[in-house]
Order: sequence, then C-alpha cells, then structure tokens
Amino acid sequence: MSSSTSQTANARLGLWLFFMYSLFYFGFVVVCAFAPSWSAWELTPGLNLAIVWGFALIAVAFVLALVYGLACKTDTVPANTVPANTVPTDKVQTDTDAERSR
Repeated sequence: MSSSTSQTANARLGLWLFFMYSLFYFGFVVVCAFAPSWSAWELTPGLNLAIVWGFALIAVAFVLALVYGLACKTDTVPANTVPANTVPTDKVQTDTDAERSR
C-alpha cells in the first residue's frame, strides 16, 4: 500500500470513528437537554443514566483512540527520518581515523 493510499485510509477511518463518537455524544446531549427525566433514571442505586453515560463517553473515547492507533500503525519508516539509535556516519570514527590522529 502506498503512503498516499494509507494516509487516505487512515483519514477515512479517523473520520468514521469521529462520526460514531459524535453520534454517541450527540445522543447524550439531546437526552440531557430535552429529556432530563431520562437522564435521572437510576440504573443502580446511586448511579443514574447521565453518570453512566458520561463515564461511557470517556471509556469509548479511549477505546476508539486505541482502535485508531492500532489500525493506523505502519511498519515503514519515512525516508527523511533516522532511527533514534543510529549514529550519523559523518560522526563515526573508524580505526584508521583513530590511528591517524595519534
């Protein structure tokens, strides 16, 4: 897959995940704004729908971020970058350079 194609696929996936999260968030806002009696509904003693949905929004954001991060992981290194553990070749001193400097 070429870089341009993978960037397009990554962007499409990111937009799709954003759209899914936006729908989930929009539902939360609509329920809290226009049906507050629904958000007051207690799922368990001490936890109403608004609290559970609010925490679910946070959890879903983390899960979608992990999905995106894992799906967009590539094994290729861009051509203009140098791996962190590499020493530039102009800074490497060879044995013959060390002997010449004596």
